[in-house]
Amino acid sequence: MKISAPGVYSMPSTQYHSDCCDGPSLSSTGARILAQQCPAAYKWQKDNPPIKEEFEIGNATHLLVLEPHLFEQSVWRIPKDDYRTKEAQQMRDEARAAGFIPLLPRQQEQIDGMRSSLLNDPIAQFALSGGFEVERSMFARDPEFDGTWVKCRPDVMPKSRRYLADLKTTANADPDAFSRAIFDYGYHQQAAWYRWVVELTLGYRAKDFYFLVVCKQAPYLVTTVRIDDEAIGWGEILNRRARGVFAWCLRHNEWPSYRPVLHEQPAAFDVGLPAWALREYQRRHEEGEFEPPPMEPEEMAA
Repeated sequence: MKISAPGVYSMPSTQYHSDCCDGPSLSSTGARILAQQCPAAYKWQKDNPPIKEEFEIGNATHLLVLEPHLFEQSVWRIPKDDYRTKEAQQMRDEARAAGFIPLLPRQQEQIDGMRSSLLNDPIAQFALSGGFEVERSMFARDPEFDGTWVKCRPDVMPKSRRYLADLKTTANADPDAFSRAIFDYGYHQQAAWYRWVVELTLGYRAKDFYFLVVCKQAPYLVTTVRIDDEAIGWGEILNRRARGVFAWCLRHNEWPSYRPVLHEQPAAFDVGLPAWALREYQRRHEEGEFEPPPMEPEEMAA
């Protein structure tokens, strides 16, 4: 089924992540690539979706926590300790080819541990308690850029409409570490994107956006973070840029690599030192570190 009308749909994640609209569509993930990299990188990843174990662990955790009724039919257990042998690798590849998430016993233990921590954390427990909808796929038309399709799939939407929440598995649940991850992975863009598409689709703007962050290593620590308004504001600016680039590329049927100005001919970049290096050089220069050593008169004469 091709989506031809804006709205909220129930569908498996595999369908959502496919070309499920009657025209090209842009998701939060695509917007982050377009804003942080270039159209050529977006096009490549769109045509060659990456398969990584860390993504599979995240997807399996989402299923077990948010859609447990779909978990068993979505995973393929691999009765091996690891993927070092050709037999284990073949089993893993066959599972992926059949549309399943391959899981080793240690990975199942890891996912069970994360789920237990989330359900025992008081804040996450509240966010995941009754009265919410999960994994609803939303589709809308961009009112500013050519009416292109935009979409999102929030993890958690309470019926109170006060907030949206997303589950993240991470190597470090420390709030300071996650602050860096917000920048590195564009999570502020994701928060802004979801609030915007939900508003286009349902007509209301969620006040807050939370990430339920769980560490992938024992003891599977859990942190809940709210993305502040300043971060979301920058996310909105970056998303608008991405939407405009997406529409431009579709209109011109062109997906260029890095350019100083996208809509102009390719040109060389003027590249200098990063700002931190300039500051460091300036400091060391002012402290006299770059002055040559003094020379005695007889040395100079020689």
